[in-house]
Amino acid sequence: ILGCGSEDDYKNPIKIDPNALVNLTIIHSLRIPHHWITIQVKQGEKGYILLSDTMPLPYHGRFNKFHQETNVSIENYAHLNELLSEIKWDEFTQEDAIGLDGTSWTLKAIGKNEAKEATIWCPDEDTERRGLGSFFSASKYLLDLGGIDYQSLTPKREKN
Repeated sequence: ILGCGSEDDYKNPIKIDPNALVNLTIIHSLRIPHHWITIQVKQGEKGYILLSDTMPLPYHGRFNKFHQETNVSIENYAHLNELLSEIKWDEFTQEDAIGLDGTSWTLKAIGKNEAKEATIWCPDEDTERRGLGSFFSASKYLLDLGGIDYQSLTPKREKN
């Protein structure tokens, strides 16, 4: 099972709520602190709630699981919806690109009448050329709201 940190975690992996309004799942192939990330936005009793969860690779003792629950202001939720509305969902559903290193990002948004979902391999590589600017912006905003530093997800690469 990917994304589990210890024997106990096999019994309690990150649970994804199918009724979440917005869900971002990032799975990284390297042994970094945030190997598996899930950020979910749900409707709460008094507004919107954001759940952030991360787990390291199985039995990777250097890193611990992370869980945070925060309230999302109406302004932040409105801005998130603006970013999501800029995504041209119909132009991509599942990219052909895949690799053995890097990240797989799945973003799902549930609207009033439909759900949109896309899985993209390494959207932070050649973002503009691949037409992924809006996908990446919305995803990065969710990371920011969830308190996860984007820089911690990307190992430093040497430029040739």
